[in-house]
Amino acid sequence: MEILDRYQVRKFFETETGRGHFAYRRREDRIAAEADLDSFYVVRTNVSEADLDGPRAVAAYKRLGLVETAFRCFKTFSLQVRP
Repeated sequence: MEILDRYQVRKFFETETGRGHFAYRRREDRIAAEADLDSFYVVRTNVSEADLDGPRAVAAYKRLGLVETAFRCFKTFSLQVRP
């Protein structure tokens, strides 16, 4: 169903549709697993832990926003590049 995809909740429900029929069931196990991650975020990388441990991976991810902002400023003011 399109609405489940739009709000990214399909993984939490099993649905059954038919002629004049709609039923759903909550997937409590998946809801509980997702609730365990509330207020956390996960940073995935393909770099080995020996080269980049957890705290350094998070720091690198947080610096990514600074790089994007700097590039945007450079592109806007210095190059006057337009799409």
